[in-house]
Amino acid sequence: MHEAFLERASAQDSNGDGSAALGAFLTLRLADRAGIHVADDADAIAYQARATRDFLSSLQSTTEVIHLFEIARIADAVGHGASRHLLCAPLLAFAYWLEQELRLTEALDVVDTAHRLGEQLRTPDLVAVQLQRARILRMLGRLPEARSTYVAARSLAQQVGDAHAVYLSRVGDAIVTRQLGNLPGSEAALREIVADASRDGDRDAEARARHDLGVALAQQENHGLAAVELFAAFTLYDRRSYKLRALSDLGESFKSMSWYRAAEDAFRLALADPATPQMRTLTMLELLDLSSLTGNRVAFESWRRTLHAARATMHPEAAVDLEIKLGVGHGRFGEFAMARRHFRAAMHHAKAHRLHAYMFRAEEQLGALDAGNDREPLAAATREPAETDPRVGEVADRLVELRTSAAL
Repeated sequence: MHEAFLERASAQDSNGDGSAALGAFLTLRLADRAGIHVADDADAIAYQARATRDFLSSLQSTTEVIHLFEIARIADAVGHGASRHLLCAPLLAFAYWLEQELRLTEALDVVDTAHRLGEQLRTPDLVAVQLQRARILRMLGRLPEARSTYVAARSLAQQVGDAHAVYLSRVGDAIVTRQLGNLPGSEAALREIVADASRDGDRDAEARARHDLGVALAQQENHGLAAVELFAAFTLYDRRSYKLRALSDLGESFKSMSWYRAAEDAFRLALADPATPQMRTLTMLELLDLSSLTGNRVAFESWRRTLHAARATMHPEAAVDLEIKLGVGHGRFGEFAMARRHFRAAMHHAKAHRLHAYMFRAEEQLGALDAGNDREPLAAATREPAETDPRVGEVADRLVELRTSAAL
């Protein structure tokens, strides 16, 4: 168990400090033992808890280490007789943080640690565990497992009358349907959830359903309706991080429709108050791409410098995506030698980090250059498509108002 953390510790020891990952391994082993201990183990658990806390105290205080301290604190309390179900909340909080950091294998390991508490969990806790586990499995592409876990979560939620959790499981299952390629089926399921959640007054469930409905519509090239649903999700969400994700997806839809000013408005609003450094980086990457797409060389160079300065703190996926977008951008500006250099760098880094999808993207772009299909026409920044739905224009106008009021 917890091999993913040992792998990170080993990898970082060759390139830097892997102590935090080792601290996570030790903390989770403590949680395992506290979760199944018998009375005779109390002294041993107390010793293990002290040793774990001492190790964590030697580490730099980071978000990860703060999470680990809380798990160790609760595990120590469990060793002194506190209820073992108390371990669930800090474990799930740590797993969620790992999700946001895209450490999905580690996040699944932590959720499974909570799941192994088994009979010690109350049913509402088990519902939360199953929903989080299903989401991580879905993000890992393990779709059949994700679907069965959503079904299990929904059954438990129905047993305890948790209508909101039932909605979350339905939304998750609809996303799995989309990921399996059944876009019309996903759209139909999400429209049904939107209607039901709106009727029941569950704003959060309605927002999530509208958000994923927008994604499903966008993947069917219906970007106009997608923009309407994504903006509705943005207005319904209470959580800031969810609002910003909706704005980012909204920017993508406007960019796909060639509404470049509206796309920039959405991305700028998302960038103004990012929930995480990761989200800030992803939004800047989109603005970099948009600047080259519209032929704005000054903005392209500005974003290039800003992102280059932040490269050392980027996740591998973002760093490789940066190289690809720089290659595409230089190609759009006719700088083909520079474009090739960035595509080759992307291929090198993607191979080193086993990012196969990014490897294929970089190879495809480099192949297009070598085949002579090496320059996309620069788009006019003011170009707008023949979109007839007046609601799309209304959404664009609202973005202008929001950006103006925020003085961005």
